[in-house]
Amino acid sequence: MGGALGALARYGADSLFGEVLQLNGTFPWCTLTINVSGSFLLAWILARAKAGNPAWERLRCFAGIGFCGAFTTFSTMNLEMLTMASSQAFSSSALYFTASFVFGIVAAWGGACLGLEKRKAPL
Repeated sequence: MGGALGALARYGADSLFGEVLQLNGTFPWCTLTINVSGSFLLAWILARAKAGNPAWERLRCFAGIGFCGAFTTFSTMNLEMLTMASSQAFSSSALYFTASFVFGIVAAWGGACLGLEKRKAPL
């Protein structure tokens, strides 16, 4: 059920904001935004579950694995990077890879920090 909701949310976000976030028509801002926000949400959920709250532990599979797993998309990101590289947009492809990695890690760290009750080191 979580995966179905995550897939619907991903489709909805891409449908609503895909063209708006496409800006110059070549850089996949929508996928980047979805993946970074999904990294934040997943880390927040996992940190809440790790904090010992039984309700969050029960939601971990539904929301973390199911929803976030279907909401974010590693395969689309790779296909978009390959498409940019095939179109000779090597700098855009490299920027996309770097931004996805760096902003994803920063977002996950922020989500983990916010999810921990005692503000100790994340995960």
